[in-house]
Amino acid sequence: VEDYLIQIDASIPSLSVNDVTVIEGDSGTKLLQFTVSRSHNGSAVSVAYATHDGTAIAGTDYVAKSDTLSFAAGGALSQTVSVIINGDIAAEVDEEFSLILSSPTGATISDDTGIGTIENDDLAAITSVRAASIYWDPSFTAYVDPAKQLGYPIENGANQLLPLPWHEINRIFVQFTSDVTFVPGAVRLYGVNQLDHSLNIEGVTFNPTTFVATISFFTPLQIDKYLLRIRETVVDVNNAMLDGEWTTSTSVISGNGTAGGDFLYRFDIVPGDSGGDGGVTSLDISQTRQRRFLGVGDANYQSRVDFDGSAFISSPDISITRQRRFQFLPVGEPTVPPSATAVFVETPPATTSDPIVGRADVVDEVFAAMDGPDDEHETQLSRLRQHKTNAVKSTLRSR
Repeated sequence: VEDYLIQIDASIPSLSVNDVTVIEGDSGTKLLQFTVSRSHNGSAVSVAYATHDGTAIAGTDYVAKSDTLSFAAGGALSQTVSVIINGDIAAEVDEEFSLILSSPTGATISDDTGIGTIENDDLAAITSVRAASIYWDPSFTAYVDPAKQLGYPIENGANQLLPLPWHEINRIFVQFTSDVTFVPGAVRLYGVNQLDHSLNIEGVTFNPTTFVATISFFTPLQIDKYLLRIRETVVDVNNAMLDGEWTTSTSVISGNGTAGGDFLYRFDIVPGDSGGDGGVTSLDISQTRQRRFLGVGDANYQSRVDFDGSAFISSPDISITRQRRFQFLPVGEPTVPPSATAVFVETPPATTSDPIVGRADVVDEVFAAMDGPDDEHETQLSRLRQHKTNAVKSTLRSR
């Protein structure tokens, strides 16, 4: 057996780059700093570097960077490469990109790839709620919602409870900060004139690209004070619960920074209430008449007087105010019924595009909440079973 002696030329330094992790942050930017090191400083060396996308994307998650590092003879053994990281509020999995060394001069490369990990520190939250109708003219929708063209964005802050004056609202859009998964029964709607509007929910769908949940109703929402509830059981891509706490007339994004907490959101609807004072009076009729024959694009057009969302104020809008004259918001506030807080049976995740989500399961929960055998409960159960049967049949026929 022959012996071999392998000699390493110590005069030629080797270069390497380390792996680094940084917490993303909710806004602004942070620096992720790679360290490029050489094994000794006996001679001058240089090396090129460049960032490369992984699950993290340049321009969105970080700012791409490329350049050349030069080390002087007898100088520092290491240098840093700082990469700008963009903060956001989206709950997402940890993301990675790489810094790759190449084209060394006067040196070899022992480790050419450094992995930069952007660690998620966000939870799924809700930023806005929109109201709309499938009967609205597209130009009207674009007028009230030029940014997304979905529906009227209910104002965050002091005007959150300004009554919505449109008479055929049958869609609610909820904007999340990230992709989420719904479980059946996650969405409820309560009121004062009618304590529980949940049986009117036709379905809940979610768009994983825009992060918008669409709540559809069988019949338009009538005059009432409403409380929209989205349960904390909605989870993000990391299976963390919704950060949902919301303070009426104050919050601009839900949550307190801790996973868990139902989203409880108040809004009011008074069809025909152009002035937003909570009732329909002769003044609303007069304001509507004054703007008759005005449409989107006219100087004095007002969307709050276009009650049918046709993009043109006309006789039907006047009729809406006349028919609802002397109707006012009810006294009191909507609350979550005791049965809705006491009973909840966890069910496996459902496909969010399934119209049954938020519909038939409502009835199951009500069944569980009713524990008395008396005639009144039996009558309620009979009616609810029929509602559930009709809803499921209708959904299956439409597929």
